[in-house]
Amino acid sequence: MGLNSNSVIKIVDLLCEGPIEGIDGNARGVYLDETPIRSETGNFLVDRDNVSFDVNLGGRDQGYLPQAKGSTSNVINVNTEVGTGYTENLNPGGTEVKSRDYGAGNEIVQITDLQADEIDLIFTVPRLFSTAQEGLVKGQLFDAVIWFDVSIQAVGSGGKFERIKRTNVSRVSEDFKVNTNNFNFFIEGISITNYQYKISGIELKGKGPWNIRVRKYPPANKTTYSGKIPHGKKGKKERKRAKQIDQDIFRATWGEFEDTPQKTPLVNGRANTLVWSSIIERQDIRSAYPYTACVGMSISTEEFATLPTRAYLVKGKKVRIPHNATPRDDGSLRFNGNFNGSLGDRAWTTCPVCIFYDLLTSTRFGAGHFIDKSNLNWVDLYPLARYANELIKGEPRFACNVAVSSQAQAYTVLQDFASIFRGMMYWQSNTIQVTADHGNLRRSKC
Repeated sequence: MGLNSNSVIKIVDLLCEGPIEGIDGNARGVYLDETPIRSETGNFLVDRDNVSFDVNLGGRDQGYLPQAKGSTSNVINVNTEVGTGYTENLNPGGTEVKSRDYGAGNEIVQITDLQADEIDLIFTVPRLFSTAQEGLVKGQLFDAVIWFDVSIQAVGSGGKFERIKRTNVSRVSEDFKVNTNNFNFFIEGISITNYQYKISGIELKGKGPWNIRVRKYPPANKTTYSGKIPHGKKGKKERKRAKQIDQDIFRATWGEFEDTPQKTPLVNGRANTLVWSSIIERQDIRSAYPYTACVGMSISTEEFATLPTRAYLVKGKKVRIPHNATPRDDGSLRFNGNFNGSLGDRAWTTCPVCIFYDLLTSTRFGAGHFIDKSNLNWVDLYPLARYANELIKGEPRFACNVAVSSQAQAYTVLQDFASIFRGMMYWQSNTIQVTADHGNLRRSKC
């Protein structure tokens, strides 16, 4: 039975303060591993069934993204093999097997985020098969089996490792095997590519941090699978045990050989590699991120084996603009009629004067707690805005497309933004005075 992966990575990326206009070009503005989802000609560069996204623009009353499903998540890359692959210890001539090691082992990873409520585990099986050695099916691939258990230790509670029951998790990638230990998870079939197996909804109990242990081939039915298993001598008890262990793991087993010597090396025709790929930490969501623009991505592992890098071409935060202005397609402003001193609705714009004003007066992220709107006069700012948006060979004279991604002194940030339109600011007569080196502003047209 061939194994096919069907896992979906769901992640939420926080973009910026909202509300924003949106993603420029919709799918054309979403980049995975530096490649857009959709090309400029309209062709999709990824399978639309394998990649989807939803956008919250950053409104006050926005709902939860479907990718969050009531929780936030964080991906921890593990990328560590659990145990080893199947190996053999041969005689000096390399013609007979003395003992076999089926790769039993364990790995432990610690969850340090004390706010995590539950975790998902993702495993990759790059190679899993056995190969027939005789008869009409010689050379054909047959199934092999990997089983493992998961245990959690609440370090903060001083507890010991507790094994997780399969019936206590919300979902696993495969159906449960019948009449098997409730503590073991099974992967059975043939894999020659990166098959992925996911266990979802493992609750973190007690006080963190938590140690997560995965054991490959833990003891089952009073049989131990770890270490070197001697091939044994004919008629001996250890030979019977070695035969049973081989049959438990590989369906094409040396115990059924009729014409082929049972000690024939098989390492080149067998594989049972288990890689612990990642852990997804989840927290019960406590906010829909009001006033924060964010994107929820759903990415199938059929399209991307690992989490791709993500980038977004964004038409950013909406700001107040003069009542007689309308945005052009490139974000610059077109002015119509006379200005009465008032501002209109919020809109996306690249006008540096409007963005500068928003920074000055915002109480969420700007200087609004220290500067009142009455300290500014748009009659003085309006000529600067017209001059900045005047088209020069089809392009606005000044445009602002930036992201403020780190904290800095407020005065420094405001001066930097003012410099975009060659402006300067100072305090005089209980108001913010803004001037600019624009020459004769009366000659500007837009």
